[in-house]
Amino acid sequence: MSKTKKRLLTWPRLIIVGLVLFLCLMGLWFFLRDTLVKGLVQGIQTLESEGYQIGHGGLNVSGFPLSLTAHSQTISIKAPSGDPQDLSKNWAIKADQVDIKTKTLYPLAWSVEHSGNMRIDMRGPRGERYMFDIMPANIDAQITASIKGHLKSARLDIGRTQLDALIGTPPILSKMQGLKARIEIEGNIGEFSLDVNNLLLSPKLPGAVEGVLGRKVSRLAIHGNLDNWSTLEREGVEVWSKKGGHLKATDWQVLWGSADMIGDFDFVFKNGLPEGILHIRMKKADELVDKITRARPEEGIDSQKIKGFLSLIKPDADGRQSVELTVRDGVLRYGFIPLANLKN
Repeated sequence: MSKTKKRLLTWPRLIIVGLVLFLCLMGLWFFLRDTLVKGLVQGIQTLESEGYQIGHGGLNVSGFPLSLTAHSQTISIKAPSGDPQDLSKNWAIKADQVDIKTKTLYPLAWSVEHSGNMRIDMRGPRGERYMFDIMPANIDAQITASIKGHLKSARLDIGRTQLDALIGTPPILSKMQGLKARIEIEGNIGEFSLDVNNLLLSPKLPGAVEGVLGRKVSRLAIHGNLDNWSTLEREGVEVWSKKGGHLKATDWQVLWGSADMIGDFDFVFKNGLPEGILHIRMKKADELVDKITRARPEEGIDSQKIKGFLSLIKPDADGRQSVELTVRDGVLRYGFIPLANLKN
């Protein structure tokens, strides 16, 4: 008598397993939706209790069942009035459309996207008013967290935009081709980078600065590390700077008119001020000195002495001259010569 071998996988069993998995996915999606909605509602209530005024055109959640997208539009946030030195006060923002997205099966990675225009109304530390439109304000931010809620990585991309002043003081920036910022956390170190291209500065730029460097900044870039990241994440910048704050730039670049500079720096913080070494490698330093002398004759800058000093610095193979500066006790120095007081 032969025995019939039972099949482990049959269509009824596969259908049941599929239904169970779908029900789990559906339950997870609704759980994430409720968590997101409750978090946003509680966040708004907390801000309103602190004096902020929040407005929006409703919240729509979609993407079932594989993704979660929360969409809102016509968003406005107005901060309470207060001390001009307090950055949490005296500003308002209006945004066109915001989308918050994540994958149902990987809710540790979130993206925040803004499309359309944005309006900023803010006050400077001396009470000056800045009110301007950012057109367009196409912003894409992505954040990935660990299972314990700690930051693992973050990315920020801002596309081509321009800032149009409406009333008050024009913002320092007029146009920008794009901005990219990144940070990756490995252990207790945050590796960061920032790259900004083709900035056009305000027509209200001080005449001396415009005469020496012009209004166009072709590139600003920096790449480096932040040590003791866990303290910075948990307790903020002020505590971090007092508890082993260490900032190192492996390379940076400024290309602004006659200023063509690259370099690196390595700073620790003492009493809230950086201390360490700054290296600058520059091209056409003589040309830059001549422009500064012509733009600021009242300061009596002795360009011949400066150029004589620069002539003693042998150019590297790429034509750049290298200078090492130190920062100590809030003073920037070349050797024993003080150049700037960072405490002011």
